[in-house]
Amino acid sequence: MEDFDVSAWLGLLSQTTRFITLDTTAADGLIVERFEGREAVNDDFRFELDCVSASAFIDLKPLIGQPISVGIATAAGGRRYWHGIITHAASLGADGGLARYRLDMQSGLALLALRRNALIFQDRSALDVVTQVLADYPQLKVRTEVTTALRTRPICTQYRETDLAFVQRLLGEEGLSYRFEHDQTSSDDGPGHTLVIFDTQAAQPTGAPAAVRFHRIDATEQDDAVSVFSERRQLVPDQVTTASWKPDQVLSVAGTAQAPHDGNAPELPSLDVFDADRSGRFDTAAQAQHYATHRLDALRLPARTFRGQGAVRTLEAGKSYVLTQHPDLSGQAFVPLTLDHVATNNLGTALPHLRGSQTDDSTLGKGSYRQQFDAVPAGTPIAPAHRDRPL
Repeated sequence: MEDFDVSAWLGLLSQTTRFITLDTTAADGLIVERFEGREAVNDDFRFELDCVSASAFIDLKPLIGQPISVGIATAAGGRRYWHGIITHAASLGADGGLARYRLDMQSGLALLALRRNALIFQDRSALDVVTQVLADYPQLKVRTEVTTALRTRPICTQYRETDLAFVQRLLGEEGLSYRFEHDQTSSDDGPGHTLVIFDTQAAQPTGAPAAVRFHRIDATEQDDAVSVFSERRQLVPDQVTTASWKPDQVLSVAGTAQAPHDGNAPELPSLDVFDADRSGRFDTAAQAQHYATHRLDALRLPARTFRGQGAVRTLEAGKSYVLTQHPDLSGQAFVPLTLDHVATNNLGTALPHLRGSQTDDSTLGKGSYRQQFDAVPAGTPIAPAHRDRPL
């Protein structure tokens, strides 16, 4: 490191003209050198940010729980932002006067995993209970897009579960999914992200821009593109039957949901999932049918999916897009369910030498972004996986 010029780097540690920007009032002087992140429908997002600073003495304690915003420059000249809170901070050492840090950014849902409780809720729907639990966390903004009325539960018990496990279980029992939407401003004042709870009948939002082209990724190209987009098929169950015993009437209440047969598929035996639930779970056959339907929707999500790679910086999990210029799938509308991001900042040529092999990524140039995603055809009912009740 004898040839490393710290004074030159001090002039470069500015967010002006940077490909990646970082906004947080908790620590001035941190510049992102690289990040990796994952977003998904029905899961929390998590970004790991490798940062550099001219100070080797940043106090990590005040960082935890503070709001943070990360942005990348887009092809249209604007910025794409993600907002969250800092859930982990680490010092990675210093070399020649330049210090490195690592921050983890998650949504306010991360807080729900840290509180465990045992509570009883009376005469409320699952969504009412979820809303009450989430109200304890001001770090989360919540919006609901639930189009169907949910049954009132005489008793709903949270038993030795974290708030996160309890909320996810209730949403899964009612076929309610969630995604995150991020305010597209750089302000770190407030949560900056919204938890959107929706059911299978809610309209799928359209991304902006809605059209995503299939093309090679090249520095000479002015627009973002998807460079890999392939179809996948998987064998899945085709029927779900649910039943619950009603002791006061000496009656079994049951419902069945069955997927229509694909005429091009071979004849197979019925692939039925039978679920005999606890006594008194369903009051009517319609309730059992509703549960069976969204349970089948969740099981059939992998039946037809797409795997993609590219550099479309505006792509969001849970929103609908249309693929263009593809030789076989042009015009295919799709909804990303998971998105994996990796990006490097435009911090000059000396940084990889400083970092060594710890986080070096030779596949990305300075100021670059790449992604990988899994998607389903637009219009596919999106339902969460079933989660078992605690014993």
